[in-house]
Amino acid sequence: MKNITFEKYQGNGNDFLLIDTRGNELYKNYKTNKIFDIKKICNRQFGVGADGVIFIEEPNEDNYAKMIIFNSDGSEAQMCGNGIRCLVEYLHVNDSMNNKNIEYKIETKAGLKIAKYINEQITVKMGVPILECRNIPTTIEKK
Repeated sequence: MKNITFEKYQGNGNDFLLIDTRGNELYKNYKTNKIFDIKKICNRQFGVGADGVIFIEEPNEDNYAKMIIFNSDGSEAQMCGNGIRCLVEYLHVNDSMNNKNIEYKIETKAGLKIAKYINEQITVKMGVPILECRNIPTTIEKK
């Protein structure tokens, strides 16, 4: 396996490995060849340890970036509130723009999310929460 550059960010107790794949084929290579095992990397005893891995991709539309997130068990998630906040912090700190953005439009599998970075605070419009059990998409079995 080749070396993969990542950064580790924490948001409200959740930690994520962020891999910036903009301008390279790393994510496509991961999807095609499974060049590493997310479950092993996220393992806290024998890996780096994380709640998930976030790939930062070029957006499909005229937005700032695209977020692809995998849970620590290797399953792909639609979105994560703490994860997107970590991603926005990464973008704000690392992107070399003379005037830092205040608003970041991020494409996710749960749709477009708009985050604002004001006075070192990040807020994200997450949409309306799903509160009815039967409407929450999950694969958890009842006992």
